[in-house]
Amino acid sequence: TPINWAEYDIASKEQETAGAFIVDFFARGLKVVCDEGILPQEMVDGWLQEFVDSGYCHLGVSKKRMFRDHKIRARLECMTDFEKFQLRLIVTRGKETVYDQVILQTEPDPHFYYYEFEDVVCDAESLYVTKRGQRAREGDLKTHSLLELKLSDL
Repeated sequence: TPINWAEYDIASKEQETAGAFIVDFFARGLKVVCDEGILPQEMVDGWLQEFVDSGYCHLGVSKKRMFRDHKIRARLECMTDFEKFQLRLIVTRGKETVYDQVILQTEPDPHFYYYEFEDVVCDAESLYVTKRGQRAREGDLKTHSLLELKLSDL
């Protein structure tokens, strides 16, 4: 769904108008899947109402990775509202959470932080959250990462 950035700039000056703009944007985008019968309209309407009821807070999982060699799972969760954007890294080993921290917090941004992070990768010694556009090659991960966690510390 295309976004009209001029309209967004006008709407974003007030929380209520910005919220209404975002809900309308999501509704137009999701209408396609409802019209094609992929999702029931009632379900989409429920999601949109939950978004409004939450104070326009969006929560979601950006990336999930399993690193079998190290017996860990990593998950990047995003949360954004009108006050802030947070990126949280959660690492588990079996059922135990070995790391759960907000690794990035910024002011809200309409581009949804596309440029801030890209992936969760692992080498023999560390787990990394990589920056977008910085294709991390073996041995180059430290330079192009938002975060490095030593596996021995987990």
